[in-house]
Amino acid sequence: MIVSMRNGRTSEMNRGLALATWTRACFLLAGAGTASGVVLVPSQGAEAAVRVCKPAVVSALSSGQTELLAKQGALKSWTEKAKAYGPQFTSWRVATQKQLKCVKGKDGGFECVAFASPCMVQQNPRNPEGPLKRPKRNRSAPIEV
Repeated sequence: MIVSMRNGRTSEMNRGLALATWTRACFLLAGAGTASGVVLVPSQGAEAAVRVCKPAVVSALSSGQTELLAKQGALKSWTEKAKAYGPQFTSWRVATQKQLKCVKGKDGGFECVAFASPCMVQQNPRNPEGPLKRPKRNRSAPIEV
């Protein structure tokens, strides 16, 4: 535990205690991980996946004797229409703004329609211009304030 003293500085003894506690916790975690077959490996940097979406797609009206069959038909129609953006945009699970609406038909069956924005998950998108770099500062020039 790090405690501030009156002069605003941290006690060296408390700093050492905090470091020892932190080190012990890391060893305990690493020991528990290796005992269970898990190895902790430091990451080389943060990488993220992003969802890339296209404008909404509406399926054709699908009819079926059961609600399940009508829903399956509407989703199949939505998938076929979403394929226009590319095969990677055909997942209903990844889509956003999903709506699957059904009504009971006059003949006792069901009619359904699917509406959603097709999306894909892009793993670790790279900047086409390369990694962002800071401009080099001229160290001989004075710093402007």
